[in-house]
Amino acid sequence: MVRFGAATTALMFAAQLHRSDDLAGMGFLRSEDAWWVRVDLSLDVVREAALSCGGRVHVTCAGQLVPDRGWGEPPTEGVGLELSSLTETPLVEAVRIAGLVKTPPTPVSQVTIVVPGLRLAELIRRALDLNLTVTYQRVDLTPLFETSDRAHGAGGGRSGYAPAPGGRSGRSGYVVDLVAGAGNVSPSLVAALERDPFVLVCRRVRDRLLIQHRHASPLPDRVLAALVDHGVWVLAADGYGCARLTAHGEPQSGTAFVRSPVDRPLQPLESLPEWPDAVPEPPTLTVVPARAHGQKIDAVLLSDEGLAALPLVLEGLPLAETAQLTLGRDRHLLTATGGVLEDLPVGEPLRCVGPGQLYLPLGFRLKPRLPPAARRALFPTDQGDAIVLTADACYAFLLRTAVPVWQLWAGEPPEVDMQLPPEMERSLRLIDDGLTPPERTRRVDFLPGLRRPRRSGPRGIRPTPMERGSWQDQAWALESDGQLIRAAELHNRHNQPLQAARLYERAAELEEG
Repeated sequence: MVRFGAATTALMFAAQLHRSDDLAGMGFLRSEDAWWVRVDLSLDVVREAALSCGGRVHVTCAGQLVPDRGWGEPPTEGVGLELSSLTETPLVEAVRIAGLVKTPPTPVSQVTIVVPGLRLAELIRRALDLNLTVTYQRVDLTPLFETSDRAHGAGGGRSGYAPAPGGRSGRSGYVVDLVAGAGNVSPSLVAALERDPFVLVCRRVRDRLLIQHRHASPLPDRVLAALVDHGVWVLAADGYGCARLTAHGEPQSGTAFVRSPVDRPLQPLESLPEWPDAVPEPPTLTVVPARAHGQKIDAVLLSDEGLAALPLVLEGLPLAETAQLTLGRDRHLLTATGGVLEDLPVGEPLRCVGPGQLYLPLGFRLKPRLPPAARRALFPTDQGDAIVLTADACYAFLLRTAVPVWQLWAGEPPEVDMQLPPEMERSLRLIDDGLTPPERTRRVDFLPGLRRPRRSGPRGIRPTPMERGSWQDQAWALESDGQLIRAAELHNRHNQPLQAARLYERAAELEEG
């Protein structure tokens, strides 16, 4: 047995040693000036826990409670309090006497309030203004503890919901749950509700237990919840009183308090207008002006005149290192690895709306607005193509034929004159003459990798696709294939944060779209 001077410390001791929610193996007893807890545990464990709560361990000897020395073997004889003088006391009575203690305020995502009907509509409308999910239910409140001791919360509370004391019949009220969809309930709202004498703010421990907000019992919440026999318990301090709730009906949505004051009767089918015989034609997809604030330039659509002026604009700029040019018949597409393009004075700036390489002019959008799945079905770009949709035309470009833009002004390399020593050149020619018949003697190209490239295609640009050898080429291939995240990771690994950020941004825009 352990002796305590107050029920609060006795419950604290029990909370440290309890092994199950119902505190099996423990008993609570009461004398004239103390509370006693009977435990069946190791003496060393009980000694340590009792000291932490200010209790005094006693050992039963011949029907008497003999004080323990605190160390060594327990006493086997001595004079103490008669065990028969203690009175068995229910745990609920210890909880009532101990009451609740205040706890520091913490952010909460849900609060439950008990409120009279007079204040219900006003409170629900205010909660809905703050984007809270509101449900309410009518309840009957009766006194929880059958006692006339008003000092311990049986009645006499200041709240408008408080039940009558002395076991008399209670009154009706409402339980309202306020739930924040994201984040927490506004602390200022909770503080304002706590200042209202007609409102009790609670935290919902279980479906059957409500405890006043910023208050707690010395017992753990789960142990208190196990004590609830029927109905819903409300434990409150500060003169509010404790009550048992009996719910009626099902919880209702608070949105009923913001319905239109004008009745809108439902009409039978016969009074409705005739349905049309034919399905109306879908609207024509068009490109219309839209807000362009904050939009980035992802590509540029060039005419033949703009293409001719491009060398004057880009020659000597860092953009010429990464920009790719896809040639068409009379329109041409200029893109850059990572989607970072400067504001060029030539061409029409484009932004990528996806999925894939689908472009619209900067400051324009589709009408009607289409989700990504619809844009993917109407404008497939998964074959390495890019599609540019303008107000009066739709262009497609083969991205696999893209070439570096510097080929516009690089021109043909000069003829390479290999300066070999005379004796080496004579040896090579003797070897070549010995391997080749005289009638089919041909000129040997000693460095095939430097042979003069053939000039073909518009404006002397070689139309062969660029070699996919460098990491920039790999990133461009991933970007053209619509794998923006992988392309961004490749840029990030090679210390190109601007290009990586733009690709991540485009990927996020496609997710949101």
